Amino acid sequence: MTGAEDQSAGEGDEATLQAPGPISTPEELLFRQVHPTQRQGGVLSSAMFIPTPDDEDQLSVDRKSLTTAKDSFELFTGNGLASVAVVGVTVGEFGKEGLPCHPDPLPATGTLKANPAHAYVDYSGATGTNKRKRMAQRLRTVAAGRGILHPPKALVRAELIRCCASSSTPASG
Repeated sequence: MTGAEDQSAGEGDEATLQAPGPISTPEELLFRQVHPTQRQGGVLSSAMFIPTPDDEDQLSVDRKSLTTAKDSFELFTGNGLASVAVVGVTVGEFGKEGLPCHPDPLPATGTLKANPAHAYVDYSGATGTNKRKRMAQRLRTVAAGRGILHPPKALVRAELIRCCASSSTPASG
């Protein structure tokens, strides 16, 4: 949200927690946390791009226009959640899969800090397990091509490179 949008939405902290319509800037990068279980044999899994049943078809991301990859990671892990890395996919890249993105700022609760940069990717129109798996594989490939955006460990970078290489078509020769 721009400063002008913040002021027109209201005053103070409440303005930053209001969620207008879909994010319409295709080049905006969205950060996705990689849970430690989203690795298979040391390779990052496409499962990081499939919402769980508890997510109710909403894949959580953070907006680069409102935070950094490092701050996103630190807030996420500081709230007691597990992440080994941050990757990114743009609004337009999600859009190519038919997945709209919506701002969804989260207020502080008794146990969690506020996250004004939070957004979600809407998977409600992506029905079918196989369809979601294929979408997730393409999104993982896009994220892998961009690389790790915040590596808490150098090992994670090597794993992402291996992930990208394993999803590429083998070269002949």
